[in-house]
Amino acid sequence: MLDMIFRDIAVCDGTGDPVFRTDVGVAEGRLVTGDLSDVGAHREINADPDWILAPGFIDVHSHADLTLFSYPDARNLAYQGVTTYVGGNCGFSPAPIDEHYLLKFWEYDVWHDLVHYKYTEPMTASIENIRAAMRDRQGWDPDWHEFSEFLARVHDADIGLNYVPLVGHNTVRCAVMGPEADRPGPSSEQVRAMCAYVEDAMQAGAAGLSTGMDYRPGSATNPSEVVALAEVVRGYGGIYVTHWRGSGITKGARTEPGGRPRNRLDGLLEAIDI
Repeated sequence: MLDMIFRDIAVCDGTGDPVFRTDVGVAEGRLVTGDLSDVGAHREINADPDWILAPGFIDVHSHADLTLFSYPDARNLAYQGVTTYVGGNCGFSPAPIDEHYLLKFWEYDVWHDLVHYKYTEPMTASIENIRAAMRDRQGWDPDWHEFSEFLARVHDADIGLNYVPLVGHNTVRCAVMGPEADRPGPSSEQVRAMCAYVEDAMQAGAAGLSTGMDYRPGSATNPSEVVALAEVVRGYGGIYVTHWRGSGITKGARTEPGGRPRNRLDGLLEAIDI
């Protein structure tokens, strides 16, 4: 007696083989396939001809890190068949956080409430102001500092999907340099502090490092700074993921000084070099 059986369902198993029809049973979390016509189950589902059974999809580029706490079951992803997603992309991750919080482009509705501006949005806000705003708007508090503390909060949230976190270079830069993170040329001491944050994240369970070279403050970064952080990640067998320079639409991303069109290949070559 199985827990569940899908009768005569089309299966796409992800190996590249053609779709095939079969019975698929579930017993104590494991799959059984083949002719199960003589096998019973507590729940039987006669598949619609248009249904396809497949392994869970992996969303390798997501920015849904913080919505985990507002919607821990992540139904918007689960209903699309996504069972694993990679967060912390484009240089932005929820941690580490020091005194200043790096505002991301998907938080425009929060920025002006916290720091009134007329033409140019601010890059950072006080973490205390952010915490108060999130408590008021979302009902939860980003009260962590280290990457390990953030992951502990994710664990406590009992989320409905598998989450693969990356540590974001922009976030790390802001944690070390604060409101000055938008300038080039961090000191050697500041680069060492960034490396320490990345190492802490890798030890806590980050899968690698991400950069956003078109966004503030990543656009002020030179390759040697990123290489120093990537070397830390390499020591843990991690990966490097980049929104490479010149691929976005942010101010200055498509033009060189003087208004000349930017050679988008330069960004790719820089990424390959790193």
